[in-house]
Amino acid sequence: MLKSFDEMRKINVLPFCKKRDGIDYLNWAKCIELLHENGAEKVYFTPIPNEKTGGSVYYTDVEFEDKNGKKNRCYEA
Repeated sequence: MLKSFDEMRKINVLPFCKKRDGIDYLNWAKCIELLHENGAEKVYFTPIPNEKTGGSVYYTDVEFEDKNGKKNRCYEA
């Protein structure tokens, strides 16, 4: 059975986070795994489309270096 929202929000996800662009990041696959471990029978993700492009890529005004050392200006949401 899926735990209540109150119980779910008490789960410490920090041990499962990795650093990404200098901040803690919880991989989506790990998030799905944790939801299943805590009672979810069905888990899915619906991307939020960018109003400007219709796709799931969001552009920033700030250039950054990705994990592969490539300069980039977009994130996928």
